[in-house]
Amino acid sequence: MGLNDDKANKRLLALDTSTAALTVAVTDEAGTRAFGEISSHSERNHSMHLVPTVKRLLAELDMTPGDIGGIIVGRGPGSYTGVRIGITVAKTLAWTWSKPIVGVSSLEALAIGGLRQGNAEQGHAEQGHAEQDDAEHADADQSANEAAEGNMLRNVPMLAPEEPFSSWSGEGNGVDWVIPLMDARRGQVYTALFAGAGAGLHWQRCAPDGIRLMRDWADAVAARLEACIGTDRSLKLGGKSDSNGADGNNSRQDGAGFGLPPFSVPDVKPARVWFAGDIELHRTEAERLQERFGELIRIMPAHMQARWIGRIGAGPYAAGDFADVHRLEPNYTQLAEAEAKLLAKS
Repeated sequence: MGLNDDKANKRLLALDTSTAALTVAVTDEAGTRAFGEISSHSERNHSMHLVPTVKRLLAELDMTPGDIGGIIVGRGPGSYTGVRIGITVAKTLAWTWSKPIVGVSSLEALAIGGLRQGNAEQGHAEQGHAEQDDAEHADADQSANEAAEGNMLRNVPMLAPEEPFSSWSGEGNGVDWVIPLMDARRGQVYTALFAGAGAGLHWQRCAPDGIRLMRDWADAVAARLEACIGTDRSLKLGGKSDSNGADGNNSRQDGAGFGLPPFSVPDVKPARVWFAGDIELHRTEAERLQERFGELIRIMPAHMQARWIGRIGAGPYAAGDFADVHRLEPNYTQLAEAEAKLLAKS
């Protein structure tokens, strides 16, 4: 059976240009499978290559705009110019094709992709040589190798729909904290914090998207870790806080002492804390926490992948929570430097 044999089952076109990666994917409506994905790294040329990449992807999948049910776009934060390009093209396609559009957090997509990649690589390390079927699934998540310039991925398995943490049984590999990072220059990062369990099946946002000084952000995360684990360094996977650690209420202290908004994490010890994304310019701060907390802290370079844009947009799309195509705006989180200078002079 070909991809288009069931024409009634519309696909989602997902795209993101918030980072150096230009990435486009077509997923199923549930966001559980990517039929195809093309990624390249040409940040200064996103405006030239985005529409041709969309056309190429549809052509190689033997699809037309009529096969697309909706458009999911990463609305940032990230590169000011890049985010504008992605939003503008997505809105133009939605208007031209008469399709609904959903805007999602680019940081959330980076986070869930980084967690998936990190779990896959850890699985390889722990299990050695995996069976062929497992290897095929794990290989699908190794973004750094797969997202080669302009290469196309086909039929990539993804996550099942997320479930609330309230339904988590505590089984599996415990809770992971995921901290996505995009460089914002001058020691700053676009970042947030998420928690995932069951390889991401259970997922919750713990801190809003924002731009933060990496050093302050790392200190706030360290303080929250201390509140969760106390003096207990055994870090049993998914273990509840004990008499040596803080109770659940203490694990939800806010970040006001660091000039940051509140953030909330599940009341279990984290199994791992992933710094994922554009890590190289901020590795020193991540490694500072690694020295303090040991192998609890994991560093995972990761690229943006449009399949995860489609994944997190599938829920709002299914619920009919569409954006107004005329009013959908990027999430810049701050003024562009040129605008800030202009305002400073006025």
